[in-house]
Amino acid sequence: MMVPLHIRHLLALRASGCGVHMVKWGDALPPHRIGRRALLWLGDDLDEVSGGSRGPVAFDRPELRAWFSAMRSGAPLGIFAGAPHPEAYAAVCAATAASQPGGIIVECAEATYRPWADFATVHAPDALRLDVGPPSIARAAAQNATAAGRGLVFL
Repeated sequence: MMVPLHIRHLLALRASGCGVHMVKWGDALPPHRIGRRALLWLGDDLDEVSGGSRGPVAFDRPELRAWFSAMRSGAPLGIFAGAPHPEAYAAVCAATAASQPGGIIVECAEATYRPWADFATVHAPDALRLDVGPPSIARAAAQNATAAGRGLVFL
């Protein structure tokens, strides 16, 4: 069985010595450790049979806010709605490997993109954002970026 290309980037990051923590809603969140590069990979893109995408409210605990607030200037934070884009995963993984606080990937549904984008704007205003999704989220992404005083990095 072939490993999907976007997952290969995550495996390579882990093989390089960075921690990779995959968390879906309902799972315990690992604490953010200063000085230990790691990627928090939030799986909020579950299909309806598995409960569907629930947005940040399903993950919001002190540990989540600590991860987001640790994403200082240059720390990558990707919010990915829709189908995986291997290039976006590669970019976030490369930036995570070079970023002292690590990085975050949020995989979500189109319907929960806006709540995740708003949560990131409030709790990680200085992060290097990489929001990726289908054309249906373009307007919400542009509004979020404008409200936060930043440009779109990739869409």
